[in-house]
Amino acid sequence: MNCDMIKDLIPLCSEGLCSDESKSAIEEHIKTCESCRLLYEQIPQLKTTPPAEDVALKKVNRKLKKMSLKQIILAVLLIGVLGGISFLSYNQITKRQGCVSFETIFQSIEVRKIGKMIANQDFESYVDSISVGQVESLNQLQIINSSREKDIELLKESYQAELGSKKVTKIKTHSFYDENIRGNSICSFVHIFYDDGTTFDISFIKGVDGLYKSLDAAITDNEDNQFINTISYVNYHDLIPSGVIERLIMKRSDSTLYSNRFAMQYRDSVLDGSKAFRDAGYTFTNVSLSPAAYDKELDCIRYTITLTAQDNKGTAIAQAPLLLNDHGLTPPTSDQVQVYSKDCTPALETALLHFFG
Repeated sequence: MNCDMIKDLIPLCSEGLCSDESKSAIEEHIKTCESCRLLYEQIPQLKTTPPAEDVALKKVNRKLKKMSLKQIILAVLLIGVLGGISFLSYNQITKRQGCVSFETIFQSIEVRKIGKMIANQDFESYVDSISVGQVESLNQLQIINSSREKDIELLKESYQAELGSKKVTKIKTHSFYDENIRGNSICSFVHIFYDDGTTFDISFIKGVDGLYKSLDAAITDNEDNQFINTISYVNYHDLIPSGVIERLIMKRSDSTLYSNRFAMQYRDSVLDGSKAFRDAGYTFTNVSLSPAAYDKELDCIRYTITLTAQDNKGTAIAQAPLLLNDHGLTPPTSDQVQVYSKDCTPALETALLHFFG
């Protein structure tokens, strides 16, 4: 072949369009023709042989496998999402004890903000986020409204005294349905962890006003409990939620929870007094607590507790004041207790006089 024919074949060969005979003729020609060899070398496609069919098929298979893997991953994720939505939706409808739903997740997010308020010592926002609960009288509402600034200062002082020197490391929250709360409400827990191993735990339920009220609080390895008392005092302005004092006195008089409602310096004597009352074989037939009233002179909330007890001879009724401030309850002294008896023994009268220690 002459140079003109070879030059016409070189582009076709580079695209793989010529026969093997033509390719061999080109390779034989450029061994002796310098100009054609330079043209051959200038075209890069000549150095790349067309891919074999098996190589092309492997590439296609790899692409298909990659596409299948992505589809499998997407399918698993979709099943997981749909399963999670179905699970939460079912719990939302049934509201089973201890289960989690969309409501509980959203409430955990809300109470986490309250936990951050405590951890950051932003007690102004904390007080504004707390429900005052059921206000039974205009007097009680006036007490709560007039004590806001004092509440904030009490919270700051007690937090500084017990937790102010510690550094918060993390905050955890979780919420679930609790059948023990009226209306199958959601109970939420906030756990604040500190760098020295101390943990502050507080639980909340949502009030009808959309704000939160605390059910209970605790600090690990804590002897003073001043911040706990202040938290309870501010949340309710009442350390005795309705019915609790009656149940504790009548059924669980030996419980430390009962004595912990009193200021720390009175707890042991209160527990000893109630235990001595039970050990003597006496029981209460009725326990009642008056509505809260504010004592301006003592700057505290005042209750009157009425205890009715009986022995094998007759009945006795004791009335006594209970004073409440942010330190807890102050029990009455024996000279503040008034006992009215009917045919009972003197021993029962004496036991009632010293029931609170």
